[in-house]
Amino acid sequence: MIINGQEKNIRGEVLICNDVWDQYYQGLRSLFGDRYLQSEIKTKGFVTGRMDADLTTRLQNMLKHADTTLFKAGDAKDAYAYSPNVEEHEDTINADHHHYALTPAMLWQMNEITETFDPIIQKAIGTPWRVLNVRIWKTPAAIAETVHKGSLAWHDDGMPPDMLKLLIYLTDLSPETGMVEWEVSDGETATLQGPAGSWLLFQNSVVFHRGIPPTKTETHRTLLEITLTPSALNNTTVVHGGNNARHPWRFWQTDLP
Repeated sequence: MIINGQEKNIRGEVLICNDVWDQYYQGLRSLFGDRYLQSEIKTKGFVTGRMDADLTTRLQNMLKHADTTLFKAGDAKDAYAYSPNVEEHEDTINADHHHYALTPAMLWQMNEITETFDPIIQKAIGTPWRVLNVRIWKTPAAIAETVHKGSLAWHDDGMPPDMLKLLIYLTDLSPETGMVEWEVSDGETATLQGPAGSWLLFQNSVVFHRGIPPTKTETHRTLLEITLTPSALNNTTVVHGGNNARHPWRFWQTDLP
């Protein structure tokens, strides 16, 4: 696969990446012990809530003046692992999701979100944490031929299992306006419904989940996705590695773009 004009040996890179992150998480388990292993996220798999209405409104207003951009398979900075073999699916991804082009000013504004969520996340995971990537996109009303593909199909994200995602919805969630659904236990699922600002923090590579697009015509479901990791040191600074970026290849890559 070609990323930023360079061909990558994705299989070898992923094997090394996963091994490095696994050693990192072994260290965190030794450092924090039961505080980490018996945390709400580790025992339950997810936490939900609702963001402050004023903060939700500020983010909604920010997006009113923001541009969207076409998803490209090569949109991942060098420090980041990425989703491989998606070139042939770009048209489907762009039909299902309209990604925002995140500017430095937008990233700076989103620091208010991570600072607000800092005590919530630390309580849920039992450790400090840091941001690995952020993305924002909107999903239009269901397109019949693509509704059960990609992130709209049941899946896990295939990242190191200790990583987490915080999904913050900036539009109301309902069967008509779109939702997120996840597996609670064998044969049981839950959905997140509620006003704009509703959020889900979960183990995205452990908990099976899917997006549910809106069914109401001319409606979009808008999502801010924050990928994060437990960490020995806290760092809530927002970073963006690209719309096809997943997480840094190595845990020590803290000076991220």
